[in-house]
Amino acid sequence: MMDRFKFRVWDKVFNLYWTYKEVKGNIAWLLFPDNDSINNVEIEQCAGLKDKNGKLIYEGDIIFIKGEKWRVIWDDENCAFFFSNLKEVYHQPIFPDFYIGTDDFKVIGNIHENPELLK
Repeated sequence: MMDRFKFRVWDKVFNLYWTYKEVKGNIAWLLFPDNDSINNVEIEQCAGLKDKNGKLIYEGDIIFIKGEKWRVIWDDENCAFFFSNLKEVYHQPIFPDFYIGTDDFKVIGNIHENPELLK
């Protein structure tokens, strides 16, 4: 469950994810931004789950579950992660304890590197 507190950073200027070393080296800047440059990055938190291949699942990932594509989103109002159905406006809450050990889903991409999957 410690994975729940991992983050990745999407750089909107260079269109790439920062390496772990870059995230670690800039953590103070990311957590306590004091300039407008913070708008050039998108910080995504780990949902605390792994897919059937052991890949960590992050906010913004696109997941394939039982024949359907879902997007992982964070909902500020409910302070929780959800699977958002791409076909309609429907959200399925993510309860990590319920999904642990499942082999039903697989990360197939993310909203930044694979926007075509959102169609």
